[in-house]
Amino acid sequence: MSDGPAADRRRDDRLPGADRTALLGAAAVLGSLCLVVSAGGEALFPVPDSYQFDPALTSPQFVRERVLPLVTFAGAGGHLAGLLGARRRDREGAGLGWVAGWWLTATGLVAVGAATAAMALLGPAGVSAAVLLELGLALGYLLALVLVGVGITVFGVAVFRRATSSLERVAGALFLLTPVALAAWYVVDLGRLGWVTGLPYPLGWAALGVDLWRRPADAE
Repeated sequence: MSDGPAADRRRDDRLPGADRTALLGAAAVLGSLCLVVSAGGEALFPVPDSYQFDPALTSPQFVRERVLPLVTFAGAGGHLAGLLGARRRDREGAGLGWVAGWWLTATGLVAVGAATAAMALLGPAGVSAAVLLELGLALGYLLALVLVGVGITVFGVAVFRRATSSLERVAGALFLLTPVALAAWYVVDLGRLGWVTGLPYPLGWAALGVDLWRRPADAE
């Protein structure tokens, strides 16, 4: 049942901004799914013993070198959309930590997306004649990951402290667990299951994305 004409008008006035924020939250959830697929795919399709310069479209090498980087690119884009959704809803009254974490994470995600897209489009065969370019892409990707790690930790602290729902608290806690889980990955050799140590990061974004989907009401 409707709450009355006045309530319907308020709901309609809010709908465009709220809808956009909810869709950005949904994009964050899809981004998390992409990153899980990408990480699991790298374990499922390991580095081949013999390199092929023109691999078949269905070969593990092609999937690993061309398809998975694009999936990672989509994941980074989804999480960048989630950041935009969080900014639309939560930027009012946000402290320095929230703002700093937001910008660090956003910059890192843009860099990750650019590096993965370049690696997918160029491919190892395309840059084999330019070793410096290949090393530059690898170094840029590594620095981008470090930037995301630092940014999401700072952002996670702010999200946890400002949380107004259980999903926000879960998201903040998972973001804080991300650097700890990645450190454990270097200490404990889990073989092909090592990718699961990175799950706190996409799960944190999934929690925040669902929260943005369910509670976009504060969007301007």
